[in-house]
Amino acid sequence: MSITLNWNQLVNEETLPDGDRIAVQVTAGAVSPEKIQIVLELGSAVTWWKGFNASEMILCQCQDKLDYSAARLNYEDFKQREFTFWKAKFFGIHTPMYCIGNQNDVMKGGNSYLFQWLKD
Repeated sequence: MSITLNWNQLVNEETLPDGDRIAVQVTAGAVSPEKIQIVLELGSAVTWWKGFNASEMILCQCQDKLDYSAARLNYEDFKQREFTFWKAKFFGIHTPMYCIGNQNDVMKGGNSYLFQWLKD
């Protein structure tokens, strides 16, 4: 079960309950209005596996030297799914960690969202 985050926790780069820090940068109008772009980037000291899922769809995943991953999807599809940050935990098991409680209020079609996993 994942922990629900408030968007401001990402904007303010707060330390999250499991000790992570994830920052977000929004680029308005980066893609067509019916799409949304999600980008995951690992910070310089982060090497363990990280990923983003939209319900059953894996959008982005990074590990070690693969420190950048991007995906575009239809915004209507995105709105119908729960967006979740995952990470490798004990024994490398991929574990859902955080979801954005108000994602449909803050994440809009046409925008690109760069999530930088700065600390784990």
